Amino acid sequence: MPRVAARVAIALVVVAAAAGCGKSASSSSSSAPPKSSSFTVMTPAPAGTYTSPVTWGLYREVSSLDPIFAFDYPENTAIASMCDTLIRQSPEGVVGPGLSTLTYTNPTTLVFKINPAAKFWDGSPVTADDVVYSLDRQMDPKLGGFYGAVFTRVQSIVATDPATVTITLKQPDYWLPGELASTPGFIIEKAFAEKAGKDFGTVTGRTMCSGPYELSTWKTGDVLAAKANPNYWDASLRPKVPEIDFKAESSDSAATAALKTGELTGDYPLNISTLDELKTDPSLHVYLGSSMASDAFIVSNAQGPLGDVRVRRALSLAVDRQGFINAVYKGAAQLPRTLANPGTWGYGKDVFQKAWDALPEPKPDVAEAKKLIDQAGAKGKTITLGMSSQLNNINTEALAFQAAGQELGLTVKLHSVSAQNYINFFIDPNARKGIDGFFTVNYPDYADPAGLYATLAVPGGSQNYDNFSDPQITSYMEQARTTADPTQRAQLIVKAQALIMQELPWIPVADPDTILIMNKKVTGPPATFQYMFGPWLAKLGAAK
Repeated sequence: MPRVAARVAIALVVVAAAAGCGKSASSSSSSAPPKSSSFTVMTPAPAGTYTSPVTWGLYREVSSLDPIFAFDYPENTAIASMCDTLIRQSPEGVVGPGLSTLTYTNPTTLVFKINPAAKFWDGSPVTADDVVYSLDRQMDPKLGGFYGAVFTRVQSIVATDPATVTITLKQPDYWLPGELASTPGFIIEKAFAEKAGKDFGTVTGRTMCSGPYELSTWKTGDVLAAKANPNYWDASLRPKVPEIDFKAESSDSAATAALKTGELTGDYPLNISTLDELKTDPSLHVYLGSSMASDAFIVSNAQGPLGDVRVRRALSLAVDRQGFINAVYKGAAQLPRTLANPGTWGYGKDVFQKAWDALPEPKPDVAEAKKLIDQAGAKGKTITLGMSSQLNNINTEALAFQAAGQELGLTVKLHSVSAQNYINFFIDPNARKGIDGFFTVNYPDYADPAGLYATLAVPGGSQNYDNFSDPQITSYMEQARTTADPTQRAQLIVKAQALIMQELPWIPVADPDTILIMNKKVTGPPATFQYMFGPWLAKLGAAK
């Protein structure tokens, strides 16, 4: 499930220059208050309907409205405004009722009762057959979707009556509800999708969902427009904006100008180089909230120098993360004490917070890093980093890692591809040949660190590109997946997380915040990562 950020600042990140001057990453951590204390969850409630259409920025065009192929920010932002998940994540990441209500008959039997008011845009009721069809498509390997691994513990999905779906598991799986409250759980109309066939979710085949906004016009190279669904089944989320146009803004300068002039009504940028300028614009509100995203370096080749954990640790020690955060995120990120962003703590928050507080803030220590390189016998060895000079944040990060590696005595080569082809590092093994690692801004599908760790640190994970395997990590993860008690489940994930941070299958670089920029004429949506999975747009309306 690759995620790539494209519209970010060009900046230069420096490596710690004074060997031995910085604190070691094993030194004690700071006692700064949690950044979450200043975060916004929900923007002020709207006063009423905003009668004009709004235009919302994306970093590129939407490529598909088929949930099985929704693996990046533009797709998720658009689909979440139009489609309902089987159950729903709150702005805080808590899972509860959505299109249906979930009950457990026993630990391996999940029963979903569909809301009787739920209807698709064409007026047809949402039925159990639609739900079964939608989930079966996610599991069908012939369709080539991205979320099949989510359902590995599923034995059967059946419609037990027209409004009830029963999922029977081979063994308990307490990760599955979170997945069904995110992209794998978006429900589409069976009859419509079958008629559209292979064109479903494309500009030609379109889509049919039950959400608060319905697809209006969509043309390649133009905006994707969605109009309000006046008959939306959830009366608490009736739309307050008549239409939204999703528009690609491929550069910071274009997005900034559009926001300042009002051409763009709002945006959830991953990062933007003009953030400070936008904060002072009298026509705009800028909010920072919790995020599930993690900026990281993916180790994709265990056969090369990075297969030695000492080299991975050395590279991690050499990078000046705070410089990167200041340059690229303009401070809208925090130093990553763990790979998973604190915004993923949708349960067990006390457990995860205690573990976070006990870990050190990463600080550059080139002297210690050089010792590790010497111990590994890696000086002079070559690593090749996959990157794209056309993607400014990726280019910046690659240059930072190249400088860090060269400071340590490694030979670091950059293999650049086009912006369009960068995604191939994630989905095409041939594109990864000869590549030791590449960069990502990644996220789990729901508020649980396990949602990210399961993809990269467990054998068979969808993003475990170097076949990383640690039996103890796998054991903790499998135990957590089967553990009903959320506190105990969090404790197991913390144990796995500690080992992941030692082994570094991925090297964390930054924990970005959610950035929400809106014209002051509108208000209402969450300033959290819910915009990727929930009905964020239905909350947008006129400011007081």
